[in-house]
Amino acid sequence: MSKKSSHSPAEYAEHNVVWTPEHVSRLWHYYSQNSATQGLYFSYQAGKAVLSQVQQSVKLRNTRNVMDYGCGPGYLIAELLKISSHGQKCFGLDFSQESVAEVEQKYSSHERYGGAVWVKELPSPFQDSSMDLVFALEVVEHLSDDQLQEMMKEVYRLLTPGGYIVITTPNR
Repeated sequence: MSKKSSHSPAEYAEHNVVWTPEHVSRLWHYYSQNSATQGLYFSYQAGKAVLSQVQQSVKLRNTRNVMDYGCGPGYLIAELLKISSHGQKCFGLDFSQESVAEVEQKYSSHERYGGAVWVKELPSPFQDSSMDLVFALEVVEHLSDDQLQEMMKEVYRLLTPGGYIVITTPNR
């Protein structure tokens, strides 16, 4: 015979989620540190395919500096380092301190790795017109309208004249 619990289960109260930068950082910290969620990153699942598609339009070997904006644990950076040429540098930027630490640990000894930075707010410490190509894979759907405007302003600040941005999103 089972004994009934003396306390009732907590009731769910419907509420709107307010995405603050701290909430977003905590979410991505969870994803980056949880081995069960590693394979859910789009760059892990489709990074090679995205690069293959981009190479049909952009000569990646002619780009000097390439950035993965919202690099997470560095899956796209890993693919970029495989195809990068001598003199080319791959950089990362993320709002998760833990993700940036992981990327630094994985790639800091690679000769074509330029470094990753953790940012709490924009602008980032990268110089104006310092990137020839910026990838933002599955980033924009996680941003508020104001954050999206800030991100696009930052990307255009970072891009060299004639540079490219590649954005993917599952949402309209």
